Amino acid sequence: MTNSLTVTSYETVPVPQLVTLAIKPGSERTCFTQNDHGVIPVAILGSAALDVSEIVIESLSLQGLAGKMAGKNHQYLAHIENARGDEYPDLVVQFQISENWIASGNGIAPLTGRLSDGTLIRGSDSICIAPKVKST
Repeated sequence: MTNSLTVTSYETVPVPQLVTLAIKPGSERTCFTQNDHGVIPVAILGSAALDVSEIVIESLSLQGLAGKMAGKNHQYLAHIENARGDEYPDLVVQFQISENWIASGNGIAPLTGRLSDGTLIRGSDSICIAPKVKST
């Protein structure tokens, strides 16, 4: 009788760095009307553990939405500012709303992306979506 040894290999899965978001920064309400013409401003809040200048803007996705691009050079509508008035700069990105991207009601909008060194990032914030207004 022979004893056999089974070797199992495991793939390491990178653990994303958690980031803090503020949907519609500076506003107490995070509600939007569901339509295909608007944008959702989202601040990714900087901290001692997160230098927002290292975020790869084109990698960002909010609930499947991409950052909005504009102008002749198709630049992302994103900038660094101090959105919450602390010692750390924040990255504010405009995400283009697409029709029916999320159901009406209250929920959580997840954000994913990566840093310039390849580190994955993820975060979420609460959001409410009002039904699309029908024109008469």
